[in-house]
Amino acid sequence: MQAQQRALSHEVSYATVTLTILGSKAKPLIHRPKAPPSLAGGLGAGWRALRITVSWTLAFLGALAPFAAIGALAFYLVFRGRRWLIRRRLPGRPAAPES
Repeated sequence: MQAQQRALSHEVSYATVTLTILGSKAKPLIHRPKAPPSLAGGLGAGWRALRITVSWTLAFLGALAPFAAIGALAFYLVFRGRRWLIRRRLPGRPAAPES
């Protein structure tokens, strides 16, 4: 039992203590019971989640847009430059015989 008491006293020495000091004019907290879930509450929570999801998606796309524009421009320039080089290297092709 003494070993248990020593172990418990060691654990208690690391325990967190919370102290709340209220002034003389402080109002006591009123604990209201939480309302049960309802259809309207679920609909409101779902709508709020949808708005947050859409706003985060639009923010992500807005942050990505400048990089996508630069990437598309680079891709276009490489594609056109490659086609230009291929046309320049190929000798003129003979005309196809008419049938």
